[in-house]
Amino acid sequence: MSLNQPLFWQQTDAKTSSKLGSQQYEVEWQAYHNILKRSRVLERTKWIDIRGNHDAFNIISLESVNNYYRKYSATKKEGSFHYIHQTPFGSYSFICVDATLTPGPKRPFNFFGILDQVEAVFNQALYS
Repeated sequence: MSLNQPLFWQQTDAKTSSKLGSQQYEVEWQAYHNILKRSRVLERTKWIDIRGNHDAFNIISLESVNNYYRKYSATKKEGSFHYIHQTPFGSYSFICVDATLTPGPKRPFNFFGILDQVEAVFNQALYS
């Protein structure tokens, strides 16, 4: 499979079939991981996964066996980070902010995030 090389790609997650709940499905994470591997997109471009609220859903700790982000994502980076993408026509700065809670709560509290003091200082430095 050949993919164009987009400068930016956004992928979001979905709700349960009832549209009222939310949870992680390992089979979806496995499919995502397999697509990345089979397409070999990681060999041709920089791929950044940013952890979001659903990636921390009902995750008791970052080491949890149910932490599918850590297990199946391309980046596997918890916490905020900075990435500068260089191209022949310019540089693009990506500030990846991870405000997910640890432990990750269940619904309805998994829609909130927080930046602790260390994260806030880190992010402030990135914006300067």
